[in-house]
Amino acid sequence: MQVERRDYIPASERAQALAEGQRVGTLSAMTADERTRAIREHLDSKELAPMRNSALVAAALTHSMHAKPVRSMTQLLNKIPVDDLRMAVRGFGPQGEIISALRKKEIVSFIAQTITSADVGYMDLICARGTRFANGVRRILEAGGSIQVRFDDLQSTDQLLMPVFPIVFLTNSQDTFANIVPSEICALLADADWDEAARRAARMDEAVHYFDLMVDFCGIVSFDEAYDAYRAQATDPLPYQILEYAFAAGTIGEVTGFEPTQIDDELCLVHSDLLYPFNENDEDEFDEFGDLFDMGMEELAALRDAQGEFEPRPLSKDMLEDENVVSWVARNDVAQELMAFLDGHMSNDTNEYLAADVLLHALVRNVQQGGRLTSAVLLLKEGGFVLGKDQLDYAVGLCAAVAAHVPCWENNGWTSLEVLSGKATQAYDPDWEADVIPFGPRDTTDSELDISEDQDLAEIFQLDFDDLDDYDY
Repeated sequence: MQVERRDYIPASERAQALAEGQRVGTLSAMTADERTRAIREHLDSKELAPMRNSALVAAALTHSMHAKPVRSMTQLLNKIPVDDLRMAVRGFGPQGEIISALRKKEIVSFIAQTITSADVGYMDLICARGTRFANGVRRILEAGGSIQVRFDDLQSTDQLLMPVFPIVFLTNSQDTFANIVPSEICALLADADWDEAARRAARMDEAVHYFDLMVDFCGIVSFDEAYDAYRAQATDPLPYQILEYAFAAGTIGEVTGFEPTQIDDELCLVHSDLLYPFNENDEDEFDEFGDLFDMGMEELAALRDAQGEFEPRPLSKDMLEDENVVSWVARNDVAQELMAFLDGHMSNDTNEYLAADVLLHALVRNVQQGGRLTSAVLLLKEGGFVLGKDQLDYAVGLCAAVAAHVPCWENNGWTSLEVLSGKATQAYDPDWEADVIPFGPRDTTDSELDISEDQDLAEIFQLDFDDLDDYDY
């Protein structure tokens, strides 16, 4: 009997075929720019307006005080709990420590008199918080010192400023938020040069973005290292003393991805994921989408020691155009291939606009922190992707290829490929020798990694798909 000949179909092609319950997503076959535009339009759509509104209202309620809007500093301070006032007044030096033991009336009077004096330097504080905050304060002043937004009308973070004591207060009453600049502060800012403020705030934005991005690549970087790199590349760098004070005193922009931390008597900028690793809903459960380590000071010092083999990764001009490491990795061809594959194999109940991006974000953060690449299977499963065996093999292989292009914190911001190829800049310290346990679990040692174009990256990282019993094919 003659047997019909069947041509062999490569695994990569078998993986492309749609399985039962899968569909081609809306973003499939789009260019990177088209994809980004489609996602933004989706997030800004009227369909998501109620969800967007609920999230913004919840955040604003958390940071606002329940009170009717009032205008004077004394009235606003009287709305604040006395324990919070005592904490605030202790920051006024030795005299503040004494005042904190008094009654609320005396504390309010002391704070109001102290912080409404003309020599406090409010424009310095405003500019230190960047363009968005400076523009927001100016908008409130132009509106007469107060802006009100009904809960139902809140659709953008640009509509309200979070409170920054003692310049901006945020209150809620019935169904309305109010952003208030106290009347005394309004008077002090009446003759402010807002054009000059815009220029100063823009310089701070540039500095904060540079430091933020450098920390996102390296995980931990000393302030001195970061400042030297920033000064060498910035067109109009801020003085060392201004930034050192702003970072140490916590007067930088509203949201950054790092916190200034003293490690072995050195001012360092530490990525927030290293300081807040647990899921807020359950402190005993790891957040599977990123945060892997509970970093105390000993562990942070150990990571700094492990980084000592390499110089901090420098940021090229094109890197500075990215918002963070994830967006930088997303521009890589292999990351684009992974995203295209996931966009083309959506499960029927998966959010086609967000699923692939959420997975890429989780994968990058996992690898940065030294996570095992076998967790890529869990990330795919938790992301809602229901894949057949050929598809899973192919997707995890792509994840492994992406991982090789992800900057690792243990490598001071260099990727594993750059380290193996000798492109990572060695630190000039002939006596350096890590004497601590390596930061984070690894699937394999550097000596075992010998990547060539003809090899299967999934095999290189020792992924045994036959043992993945927890995955439902």
